[in-house]
Amino acid sequence: LASGTSHAVSLEVVDGLDHHDEDWQSDHSASLRVGFEAVAGLLSFLKNTPDGSGVLLDRTVVLVTSDFAREPKLNPRGGRDHHLASSCLVAGMNIQGGKVIGATTDDTMASMPIDPRSGAPSEGGILVRPTDIHATVLDAKGKRIKISGIAASLAAASRGADGPAGIFGAEHNASAMINARIRAKFEQARLRAQKRAST
Repeated sequence: LASGTSHAVSLEVVDGLDHHDEDWQSDHSASLRVGFEAVAGLLSFLKNTPDGSGVLLDRTVVLVTSDFAREPKLNPRGGRDHHLASSCLVAGMNIQGGKVIGATTDDTMASMPIDPRSGAPSEGGILVRPTDIHATVLDAKGKRIKISGIAASLAAASRGADGPAGIFGAEHNASAMINARIRAKFEQARLRAQKRAST
């Protein structure tokens, strides 16, 4: 990122978090700390590394996530099993810091619907999906895809009131747009491979 060689980087900052047994109580928090310290180091580097008239964080969006979360209660073996309600951290370019969007229930840690304009829990709200997070990251980077509904609201909420103009009222859903682009890329790659195989 710093040298301009790459526009996207994917890192696994920690592994070994799959604690289904009693080792959860002794090992899980230590493993998480290693990951959190790595993320803090990355953000500190981006925030303190000059880049033109600003710093690297001014042109970088950081998304920190996991493939699953942990159950809120211990299983019979003293560990925690997989859980669907998860969270992520988004920071950097055009992202308003210090804001929590979404919530889980106190008893089962189930995802709660949110008001897409405020990010606050709302019984009549909408559940946040991975494609909504993807659309928010793309929007923060200035990739103006046509999005509507919760994705547009989350993108605007993540920018804050002083961010770039919103993209409300577009006719396409972010999920459909992103999935269509992915399908098109795979289809192009499949056709190229098919053409190479036939020559």
